[in-house]
Amino acid sequence: MNEIKFTEGGQPISLDDLKQLSDNITSSVALLASLCGDGILDGCYISGDQTSGGARIFISPGHAIIGGAIYDVDETEMLFNGLGLGNLPSEIYLVPSADESRSMDFADGSTHPTRVRKTAVAVRERPSDRAYIAYKLSANNSSNPRPFIPRSEEAKVDSYRILRDGKQVGNMNLHVINGLPRFMACELHIPIDNNVIRSTDSVNTMYTIDGPNSNKLYFSLRNVVDIWQRTTYDIIIAGGSISLQKDGQRINEFDGHGLNAFALIKTDYSLV
Repeated sequence: MNEIKFTEGGQPISLDDLKQLSDNITSSVALLASLCGDGILDGCYISGDQTSGGARIFISPGHAIIGGAIYDVDETEMLFNGLGLGNLPSEIYLVPSADESRSMDFADGSTHPTRVRKTAVAVRERPSDRAYIAYKLSANNSSNPRPFIPRSEEAKVDSYRILRDGKQVGNMNLHVINGLPRFMACELHIPIDNNVIRSTDSVNTMYTIDGPNSNKLYFSLRNVVDIWQRTTYDIIIAGGSISLQKDGQRINEFDGHGLNAFALIKTDYSLV
């Protein structure tokens, strides 16, 4: 990295110095973002409802990484005229955009914008000429579409079925993150059931997991808000089972309002 050396005594500051400071920050953030891979950095939760005109989905504010750059995602509303929540398209897309602002008059008489804000904008058509992030709209939970966190095609992904009484009721994926060998990305989805789920044993097991070495997974997903945005839980995954914790205590009943979670976990927690 090229650093600016500051010395007392009235050192002059030039436009090149300010550009160097900006470039240092931008390149450092880009390096870290490239290690994480394209995906949702925070926020960007999707919910939906049915209107008289069609299905409507909402994207909450957040940030996304696209092509090694971080973009703001503004609160977004999309209306799908004539469609029901169960007939939404399989995907929508976040594409990068740059908005210039704060035009100023320069000494040579010209006028130029002096600010650039990078945003990711939701569109319905898959872009053919630029980078994007795909959001898959889950058929299992059409009233609450969930984001899909893409990874590079060569990255390893372990997929798991989440079971209740031997029947699949959800899924979980563990993604290897290129460049971060001590971490994995966990994506978990349990759709809305609208029935009270009760534990099946003395350790308050709510669900079981079926997949590669599922009996050797031990980790937790903290502060997960249910899909109805009513209650916060800790999801405990241990030895092939899933239990829920609320306010530090394991619970034996769950209202079935569904759970979506995406988090980084340390591979040390996985005894594979």
